[in-house]
Amino acid sequence: MKKIISVFLLVVFVNLGVNSQNQRKKVSLKQQVERTLKRMTTQLELSKDQQEKIKPLLLTQLKDRRKMMQKRKQMQTSGVKLSKQERKLLRENRLEKEQDMQKSMQSILTEEQYAQFLKMKEKQKQKRQ
Repeated sequence: MKKIISVFLLVVFVNLGVNSQNQRKKVSLKQQVERTLKRMTTQLELSKDQQEKIKPLLLTQLKDRRKMMQKRKQMQTSGVKLSKQERKLLRENRLEKEQDMQKSMQSILTEEQYAQFLKMKEKQKQKRQ
């Protein structure tokens, strides 16, 4: 009886994990931007004007990120591998976009907000590692 219950619970938890992953994938770009903007508004105490300026930046950033993820998936399925030079160019492009985003954020945010924004970015990097 205990084995049956254990197997049942295992199946339930696996299904919950798969369903939550599928739900995460179904989040629209607009919903993701709104969620990120809401979190930033709470943590950085953004004004309405700042929110309106940041929203298009987030939208552009997330579109680019999704496009890159799609390209990566296509390359993995097709078996195509990038050369060192191509990988270097992609990395430089990504870093350039990140720097542009930070410059834009610096022009929108106050000094205190920008310092907090950089701390938030650093915490996110640490979580990914």
